Amino acid sequence: MSVQIRHTVDRLAESLRRAPRLVRQDTDRAVQRVAIEAARMGKEDAPKSISELVNSIRNQKIAEAHHQAIADAPHARYVHEGTGPGGTPPIEALRRWARLAQLRPREGGSERDMLFLIARKIRRDGTKAQPFFDRALQTSQQRMLALVPKAARDSIEVALS
Repeated sequence: MSVQIRHTVDRLAESLRRAPRLVRQDTDRAVQRVAIEAARMGKEDAPKSISELVNSIRNQKIAEAHHQAIADAPHARYVHEGTGPGGTPPIEALRRWARLAQLRPREGGSERDMLFLIARKIRRDGTKAQPFFDRALQTSQQRMLALVPKAARDSIEVALS
């Protein structure tokens, strides 16, 4: 009497060959998910005076498992970090902002005078920082620590099943 114990090594070898590809795909999806969530939080926290900044916030793939949430409006950095005294914003940018914000000059004043006063105040005091990506950064780090290892474990489990 005998008991035969066999394993088909070919199936195991194929599973192990598939594992790296699955881990890369699932890890990339997890990182992309975190970037999408970060962009969504940035949009929620961004100032809403005009929609140009909010509409410029999105996620972008750089490479495999390398995504980013970006705000690519020209003034995004100045809004996020604020400005110190000394810089004067371009008058055309102020004019566009004032029109979108529906600011009107005082009675008897001109739009040019109103824009000059706004520019002078910004030059004198700077602008206050409105760090709309801070919460997204904090949350993203925690989400990465939770999602990426889980994605890798899950994909290895799928490969070996």
